[in-house]
Amino acid sequence: ELPMKPHVSTELLEYLKATFPDRCPDKSDQEREIWMAVGAVTVVRHLEALERAQVAEALGRKTTVKG
Repeated sequence: ELPMKPHVSTELLEYLKATFPDRCPDKSDQEREIWMAVGAVTVVRHLEALERAQVAEALGRKTTVKG
């Protein structure tokens, strides 16, 4: 069973999106750097989905979070 989902604040998401922007890789990026960036962006996207679910739940809507 998965642990309880944490509260995700808008401020945290703004910080993470600024720190780990979702962008196309540069030609000069090394493959390892690209995969590390993909991993970071995947985590940010998951936290965004959790935050959307929190907002929907607060509004009385039922949602599910994938990933």
